[in-house]
Amino acid sequence: PVIEEGDLKGSPSLFMGDHNMSICNTSKNKEWAWEFLKFMVTDEVVTDWVTGCMQLPNNREGMDRVKNQMGEKFSAPMVTALEKSPVGFSNSTNDYFNNVSFGSVTADTGNAIGEILMGNMKAEEAGPYIQKNIDEYLQSKK
Repeated sequence: PVIEEGDLKGSPSLFMGDHNMSICNTSKNKEWAWEFLKFMVTDEVVTDWVTGCMQLPNNREGMDRVKNQMGEKFSAPMVTALEKSPVGFSNSTNDYFNNVSFGSVTADTGNAIGEILMGNMKAEEAGPYIQKNIDEYLQSKK
C-alpha cells in the first residue's frame, strides 16, 4: 500500500516493528547464543545486514545508508518516522510503551536487556531489577 495524502503521497506505507531475540534458560549452549546475540546487535553488523536486505533501520547511520540506496520516495517515510520518534524511543523497549497485558514489564525487560547489551548493566543485576519492577507492577494491580 502507498500513502494517499500529504507530503509523502505515493510513498510506500511502512510497518516499523521489531524482532525480539533471547536465550533459552535451559540452553546447553548459552555462551554461543550470547556471542550470536552480541554479533546480531552490533551496530555495524546490523546496519550492513539491514541495508543489504532493504529492511527498516532504527538508527541514524543505517537510515542514511538506506536513504542513499533506496532513493527519496522509498526512504522518506522511514526518515520521517525516525525523526518524529521521541528521544529514547525504540519500539516496545521504552518509557512510552505500556502494554495492556503486561503493564511496564515489557518496557522494563527491554530496557534491562538494552543496558546489558550496551555494557551498562550485568545480567546478574538485570534479574533483580526486572523482578523488583514486576513486583511493583503486580502490587499496583491489587
